[in-house]
Amino acid sequence: DWYFYAISPDLKKELVELGLDDDEEKIFRPVWTRKHDFPICYSIEPQHILKPIAKVNNFETEIICDKCNVVWAYHKENEVEAGIGKPLYITQESLSILHDFNVTYEFFGPGGYLIRKVIVSKKIHDFIINKYPRAEIRPVLLAEDNQQNNQETVL
Repeated sequence: DWYFYAISPDLKKELVELGLDDDEEKIFRPVWTRKHDFPICYSIEPQHILKPIAKVNNFETEIICDKCNVVWAYHKENEVEAGIGKPLYITQESLSILHDFNVTYEFFGPGGYLIRKVIVSKKIHDFIINKYPRAEIRPVLLAEDNQQNNQETVL
C-alpha cells in the first residue's frame, strides 16, 4: 500500500465539495481501525500518473525493477533525494493533462523506500494554502518558460 498523505474526514468532505475532476473513490481511501465503525481518516492516493519529469529537472534515473518498470530519479551529487528544497518542473504537455491530484512517473527517495511525488492543481494548491497557511507545498514550474526566458512561472 502507498499512503501519501492522511487527511481528516472533514477535510476530505471540503475537498469533494470544492469539486474534483476525478471520482472521489479513486483519490481518497478510507483508513479504518478495529475500534471504530467509521474511517478515522482518508489516505490521498492519486491515480493519474504524469509524463516523466526527470529530463526537464536534470535528474539521473535508474530502472529499479524491469518487471514493474519502477524508475528511480535522483541527483548525481546526492543520490538520496532529487531536488530537496528546489521547485519541480513539468512540461506544457503535462500541464495540459494535469488533474487535481497527480503523481510523478518517477519514484524518489532512498533506495529501500521509494515513493512518487504528489503534484496538485492550482485549485487544490490555493485551497490548501488558504486553509492551512503554514502548509509546505513546493512550487511546480513550467519547464518551457524557464528555458526560454530564464524565468520561473508558477502554475
